[in-house]
Amino acid sequence: TYVQWSIVAIGLVVVILTGMERWEMLRARALLDDYLEIRPDVSAVELQDFDISWFTKLHTVIYWASKADGDLVILISLFHILLLFQFLVASKGQPRLALLANTLEMAFQDILHLFVVFLFIFSAFVIAGHILFGSKLRDFSTVKGAFAKSLEQVVSFKTDWDVITEQDWWTAAIWIWCMIIVVSLVVINIVLAVIFDCYGKIRAGITDQDTLWTTIRRHFAALRNMSKWYSSFDLLTGIQNTKLEVITKQGFREIFRGITDEQVEQIFDLAELRAVNDTIRGQPTLLGEAIASILLGVDDMRDGIRTIQDKQFKSYKEAKIWMEELEEPLHAPDTLWDLGPATYIVTCPYGCDVRAKPDVNSELITRLAKGDKVEVVRTQDYIAGDGLRRLMGEMQDNAGYLPLFDPDTGYVWAETWE
Repeated sequence: TYVQWSIVAIGLVVVILTGMERWEMLRARALLDDYLEIRPDVSAVELQDFDISWFTKLHTVIYWASKADGDLVILISLFHILLLFQFLVASKGQPRLALLANTLEMAFQDILHLFVVFLFIFSAFVIAGHILFGSKLRDFSTVKGAFAKSLEQVVSFKTDWDVITEQDWWTAAIWIWCMIIVVSLVVINIVLAVIFDCYGKIRAGITDQDTLWTTIRRHFAALRNMSKWYSSFDLLTGIQNTKLEVITKQGFREIFRGITDEQVEQIFDLAELRAVNDTIRGQPTLLGEAIASILLGVDDMRDGIRTIQDKQFKSYKEAKIWMEELEEPLHAPDTLWDLGPATYIVTCPYGCDVRAKPDVNSELITRLAKGDKVEVVRTQDYIAGDGLRRLMGEMQDNAGYLPLFDPDTGYVWAETWE
């Protein structure tokens, strides 16, 4: 990664600068010894020129040594910061250690956009402070000074109240109060709220098994089976390239030949923990909703059983029609006969289905509503088994078949219309 390459490059430069600094200091010490050794033999006439020439040499050597030392201090500081970032990246392998890195990663986009908003708001207050107090207070006499003073007030809540309000109390008070309310209390707290929200989401995904000791134990298991242990990168690559929609343990062993049973069990146990944890913690009301749904289903089933028990059916066919037609009560009218081709009107409150064939299991074409009128060119009986016999009507222009009535029970879907 870029961080790792930066650490290697800066580390190499640090080693080189350290060697240069030590070498220049050794040269300076050697020059100083030579100077002290030769100086007593120099005549008084040449002494001034001698001292100037040697001091010039010493200054040059010491200058480069001090420059290397200054650069070395900066690079060592940067090196330690990069080591910190590398630790954060490496800690992502352990969920609890990765809390900070994952939280910042999730909140980065929101914080970045909020930072842009913060810059606009803060810049407005800085310019206003420079304009209002620049001619009266030295700290606000320049934009840089106003920026530093305003930032100090926002970060540390430190305000020179007596100094700022000395000449124009109301103007200074309004500027200070507005900046505290808008910048310190609102914007900064929104940033903290974003961070806390992301922290809560990341924390909810951590199980009780995600401890440091469990991770160490898994690494020891990987070391014991190093020759047969697949790396995380190899596992991800294999899963992404597989064509299996559902991966079982056996399928996992087929994808990764020679994988140990210990690693397979570890992966699936971890996946199960993650799934359960994400479901329960990610949806706190899920368990209550599931129980309520089950109880409502049981109540509906009991009501249906009671209704069926209270209903007196003459035949199996009557019971089946009653259940298919959304529990509409059956009131058998006078005996209906096949009236043949005619104009029919749908009388069933729930309408009726139009099928491609005189078969209730054939393709559904459309559904007619109560009151729709259709032209029937011929009628045809349909026997579906178990005594279920319905009269079907063929609509004109081969538009399909609709049920008209059941002669045995007298259940009517459509009647002739005059």
